[in-house]
Amino acid sequence: MGQKAISAVLALLLVAGCSGGKGAGENKAARPAQPPTMTVAPPEKVLTFSYPGDAWRQWVAISLPDGGDDQDDEMSETPPIYRLRGDSFSPHYYIERGDVSDVRNEEGRLLAHIPRSADNLGLRKTTARTSIFLYYQPEDRAHSYDLVTIESGAAKLYHCSIDQATFEAATGRHFATKATLFKEQYRYANLMLNQLEEHEPALARDHCITKDDGVKTSGEPLIQPVLRLSVPHVGDVLALDDRGFKGGWIYGGGMSYGPGRRTCCYAEYEGEGRDLFVIADPLTKDEKDARVHISQMVYVERGARSSYDCEIDGNAAITAVADADWKNGRAYLIEGKNVRIVRWGGKPPAGCPAQ
Repeated sequence: MGQKAISAVLALLLVAGCSGGKGAGENKAARPAQPPTMTVAPPEKVLTFSYPGDAWRQWVAISLPDGGDDQDDEMSETPPIYRLRGDSFSPHYYIERGDVSDVRNEEGRLLAHIPRSADNLGLRKTTARTSIFLYYQPEDRAHSYDLVTIESGAAKLYHCSIDQATFEAATGRHFATKATLFKEQYRYANLMLNQLEEHEPALARDHCITKDDGVKTSGEPLIQPVLRLSVPHVGDVLALDDRGFKGGWIYGGGMSYGPGRRTCCYAEYEGEGRDLFVIADPLTKDEKDARVHISQMVYVERGARSSYDCEIDGNAAITAVADADWKNGRAYLIEGKNVRIVRWGGKPPAGCPAQ
């Protein structure tokens, strides 16, 4: 059973200087005043969320619950959740992105509510500012986006347009007519979004109109934590959900493990720099009260690469991580009540491919 299908099963079962001066006795002629030494601050590091690539995983995590591949599976009612690294005002910020988009802080306070569904998403972060681009890709008119900026723990919402000149400058292509632009612009949506991330706030200043603080007419609960369960402990009996745990642990799906992958089940939760694997033994199949027993909790420090298809001596690991060359790695196997870690420095074990 594949990871996507198992994710659906779990959804049912379990439902990151001093300045110098002349001495007192100095009688030499005064030297010409020297210009002050200017200390130039290094350019601020900018983090952007772009596909393809995995570099964003260190500051963004995504929960993508769904109903799997089987027609009989029910789709999860949980919207996709994006966890962003926060700042001194909130450890994390969250985007619940469904038919509408809500932006909340760790407390669950609503910072912005966008009452429509975005086709694409871009993120940009500096020390002082987090920017969220909700990008719209209609087929019969120019693309546009909503921009949410978070500074000092507060948000502003902007409605933004993209004129033809801006789109052409970003794509390096001229469109003879608006009809041609509308027909072809979807091909360049990711490129345009990357340009917005790179050049904001310059583009925003020229093409955006401030709406408000984003929550005045939302009608959404002003405080409602995005992640509602605390991190469990071994021995706990509870009903899990497919959202995650307080403190930024985002649900990342689940899978069976062990010989032939016939042992059910584990669920993965993504943190910053490390992941949490919860071994959950189903106690009931009642969908309204799908309680499980937590038998093991395994924390795994991330590597540059990872694999969920690692099998050692016929035993499927819950995960394996290694460096960029798939060396200096380790695989985590559940054997009864124990966790066995298989390490390697050079060639990985047979049956343990990289993803």
